[in-house]
Amino acid sequence: MKSTIIGFSLLIFTICILNSCRKDLGNYDYSEQNHVLIENMEDNYLGFSGVELKIKPVLKLRDGSSFDADKYSYEWFSYDSLASNADIKKVLSTDKDLDVMLSLVPSKYALFYQITDKETGYHWQKKVGLRVTTEIADGWLILNDINNEARLDMLAFNAKTTVYDPYFDITKASGGWKIEGKPLMVHYVRNSEFLTAKPSARVYVSTDKLTYSINNQIYTWNKYSNFKEEVMRPTPTNYHAVKFSSTGSESYVLDSEGILSRENIPQATLYGPSLNRLNTGGMIDISPFLGDKRESQNYLVVFDIKAKRFLIHKGLNQALIIPSSSTPDTFKPDNLQKDLVYMAYVPITNKQFYALLRDPVTKKLNLIRFIDNDTELVLQGDDVLDSSIPIDNADFYDVDPTYGYIMYSVGSKIYQYDPFNKVNKLLIDKGNKIISLIKYPNIFNRSNRYLELQKKLVVCTYDAGQPTTSGKMELYEISLSGVPQLEKSYEGFGKIVSISYRE
Repeated sequence: MKSTIIGFSLLIFTICILNSCRKDLGNYDYSEQNHVLIENMEDNYLGFSGVELKIKPVLKLRDGSSFDADKYSYEWFSYDSLASNADIKKVLSTDKDLDVMLSLVPSKYALFYQITDKETGYHWQKKVGLRVTTEIADGWLILNDINNEARLDMLAFNAKTTVYDPYFDITKASGGWKIEGKPLMVHYVRNSEFLTAKPSARVYVSTDKLTYSINNQIYTWNKYSNFKEEVMRPTPTNYHAVKFSSTGSESYVLDSEGILSRENIPQATLYGPSLNRLNTGGMIDISPFLGDKRESQNYLVVFDIKAKRFLIHKGLNQALIIPSSSTPDTFKPDNLQKDLVYMAYVPITNKQFYALLRDPVTKKLNLIRFIDNDTELVLQGDDVLDSSIPIDNADFYDVDPTYGYIMYSVGSKIYQYDPFNKVNKLLIDKGNKIISLIKYPNIFNRSNRYLELQKKLVVCTYDAGQPTTSGKMELYEISLSGVPQLEKSYEGFGKIVSISYRE
């Protein structure tokens, strides 16, 4: 009896195995069924949300006989590789060829094409990659002043044509809402949510009324909140950010209350507690010009306006540090006795901090260059600038990240100061146009296309008679010597007050 039961069980098991193999012709070839070959499909596809996606495979039979499309059923379906519910199947079409308006949200997908023989139930599959994005996924964020109201535009990089396409008023057009207040700043940073640790490609838009915090991870513009909600202390009405400096998971913000604070999500440190104080207590009034080293460990040089001194924030410290000097007889960073005009960190080969300082009595300008050695500042140069140089009257400053030249604009003219050879020259004259911004973009991505963008000087201008429609953004290639070359020009903006790059 026992042997009979075992034999019967083996018979049932064998039948089940044979039946399973009979259906799985995606992996095995059987002589009784003519195999379907799926050709003319790429390994990976790029699709855009809300835009038509077409794929037209070529179907053949292995024995070379004619393929009769009516004898088969078809299904296109996908799985979101990045979603927490990655096992949920999304059917896109049941037609032989894929021709749909893509309803998938931006992400990375496994796309399957399955063909089934209606009579036998045999099926064959083809799996490919599908990256879904939006038409405004990568590009320049441009904050405009339109009659003292903010408008956010974008020059979106088109991966197919490799050009930048303009999109105007993207929060209203794509998200259905309007930014309130006079524009101050736009800033992009890739970080993560504090509570969930989910990736968050965040766009901050500051006005004099509030700072919008837009979660742009899936390239949509309707998920936004008030930056106040990310600050762990009570804040007043019209609270907003004045300046961000970010390296990804690490960010500093100087806000409308004059408070400098820091966020580091992996270390569970959020904006709120004031950093502009010493361990001995007491608030310090600091300049909005911050020297952020932007290295693996955070290191920030700030300027104490009242005491006229440099101070440092580094690592996990909860207060600022008074630096020492490598040459205290000639360089006293804790007692400069001058006012700060401009400061920046300069990521040239010999990475340095630049500071333009004005003597309150003589009005002469000094350019101080120094590097850091932990809490010690090492002087690299202290030069009195020629009074004929118009740098003291500059509207905007930035430093060339390749050569270390100071770029500054006065009225409609852009000048270049070479601190190593003490040479100042007129670089660009915009004639009757008003310069509203000059800037080198700060981009985290280190691939070739982004590295090239970081070397371009962005010059924004407008016509005083038509400030709402005459805005122009131009990209210049600045060489070591010679005339700057205009590489790209984009029009149709208002008065551009701030730019950032959404990577």
